[in-house]
Amino acid sequence: MRLREIRDILENIIPFLEIEATPRNSNPRTYQINNINKLQSSLKQLKELGLFQKQVDVLEGLSFYSFAGKSIGISEQEYRVLSKEIPELRNIAQGIVTAISQTIDKNDQNVISIKIPIPQNFDDLEKISGKLNKIFTQTLSADGIEGGITIKNFDTGSYWIDIVASSKETVAFIAGLTWAGVVVYKKFQEGRLLQEKAREMKISNNAIEEIVEKSKEAVNLVADIEANHLYKMFFKGKDNEQVERIKMALKELAELYSKGAEIHPALNAPKEIIEKFPDFNKIEDVISKIKKIETKK
Repeated sequence: MRLREIRDILENIIPFLEIEATPRNSNPRTYQINNINKLQSSLKQLKELGLFQKQVDVLEGLSFYSFAGKSIGISEQEYRVLSKEIPELRNIAQGIVTAISQTIDKNDQNVISIKIPIPQNFDDLEKISGKLNKIFTQTLSADGIEGGITIKNFDTGSYWIDIVASSKETVAFIAGLTWAGVVVYKKFQEGRLLQEKAREMKISNNAIEEIVEKSKEAVNLVADIEANHLYKMFFKGKDNEQVERIKMALKELAELYSKGAEIHPALNAPKEIIEKFPDFNKIEDVISKIKKIETKK
């Protein structure tokens, strides 16, 4: 998870890390907790982050944590534990938010975040950097796309690179490239699965080689169709070299996706921009946008 995502989650949770309690007229003394649902939800989100295990473990053992109602009466002993742990948890969370904010820049709507495959060594890192350079630098250098990209920062402790596009048009093109790359990747995966099944069935090597070649042809065809569509969407005139550069970029993206790469828009990007990028959590739902256009016609 990106540091900026952790920060945004914590910023949403922190206001609910408080105890709305009133003492009850009882002996021994007890307390009524009135914000139990919000408190439970906040603690469960913190547990999912995995950053506050010690504090959450203590709170999980209290009666309020699994209570299903809107309010609960608790003992004075449990109230003392809550009064100690919740403020402490809030302070730690706020400290993490502050630290992250000092580490990374403020979100920019033209920021694009790239999750790179985990490199095993410097050679891997060099190859990944080379592929990203080909994908973005070469496709953005043609007439029709104003500006380009610059590297903004690396998320500390993770494998995310933030780049900044120089214009909304550049963001839109990268979104289209990212989406089309998923379409090519899915065709690439289809071929790979077919080859695996062929090997499991122990068919002849000649037949497997033919399947491999047909799979490559299918990937090339999809990449060619998607590249031509992107060119018509974002460029003018006729430039076969630029189409080939886009086609190459799509196949490079497909290979990076197969190794775990992802590309995402800024967290605070407008909805219309976010929707132009594929959802990598629902990659099976991503289909060619060319089909959508043809359907509308």
